[in-house]
Parts: sequence; C-alpha cells; structure tokens
Amino acid sequence: MRTAAQTAVWTWIILSVGWLAIVAWVAMMEPLDDSVPWVYAMTALVPPGSLLAVGAALVWTARAFHRYISPAA
Repeated sequence: MRTAAQTAVWTWIILSVGWLAIVAWVAMMEPLDDSVPWVYAMTALVPPGSLLAVGAALVWTARAFHRYISPAA
C-alpha cells in the first residue's frame, strides 16, 4: 500500500507541475486583459486540486476496503 501511495503522490506532483508549466506558458504567450487574471489562477489551481481530492478519496476508499472488507489474515 505504501508503494502505491508513493506512486500516486509522485504522479500527482509530476502532473501538477506539468499542468502549471502549461498554464504559465499560455499566460505568457497570450495577451492578458484586465478581466481575466482570475481565469488563469483558477485554470492553474482547480485541476491539480481536483486531482488531489480524487486521489485522496481513492486512497481513503482503498484503505477502508482493505481494513473492513478484506478477511483478516
């Protein structure tokens, strides 16, 4: 279970850093109007945050399943 959790964390880090790099590149290449800085901020933060929330829910579900459903060894 520890190896799977470590893999999930590293995957999240890599995907999040890549996503932030893409958003930063687009923000630098596109002209920035006065009304859209929040769009870049939300675009940068929502997908990594959502991915983290889904991953945490999956880890919690897997641990609960392992703890309560699987037969005791």
